[in-house]
Amino acid sequence: MSRELKKKLLELCLLHVNDKSNILQSEFNVYKDSAANETKSTAGDKHDTSKSMMQMEQEKMSAQLKDILNQKKILLSIKVNVLQKTIGLGSLVHTDQGVFFLSIFSKPITIDGSLYIAISLQSPIGKELIKSKPGFSFMFNSKHYKVLSFL
Repeated sequence: MSRELKKKLLELCLLHVNDKSNILQSEFNVYKDSAANETKSTAGDKHDTSKSMMQMEQEKMSAQLKDILNQKKILLSIKVNVLQKTIGLGSLVHTDQGVFFLSIFSKPITIDGSLYIAISLQSPIGKELIKSKPGFSFMFNSKHYKVLSFL
């Protein structure tokens, strides 16, 4: 496990977050344009219900965009070239059940045929890993994990 690997994982997580952000921003703009272009119909209640539903959808997307921006902020705070003395944000933790990149929740990442699992510090397994060190064992979802090493 090298710093170059952590750098690549970080880049792929950022790419994933940027892709999600772009998709949500496009959808948000469509709803915004639809709301702006909608004219008041003679069926007032139907119009008000439609407009209200669009507004709720915009608010939901706005919250999702805010979450994505927070994820990006977390990723940008990771320093891959810093030697970590304890497991924390940006750590690459090798266990007997897989390799975890402590960053944000993301889809599993495959690099050179190896699978890496990006998880957040707030996730249940992230909380277990952050308080561990090599040799530490814990149970999660009825599965035994043993921390082998970290970078």
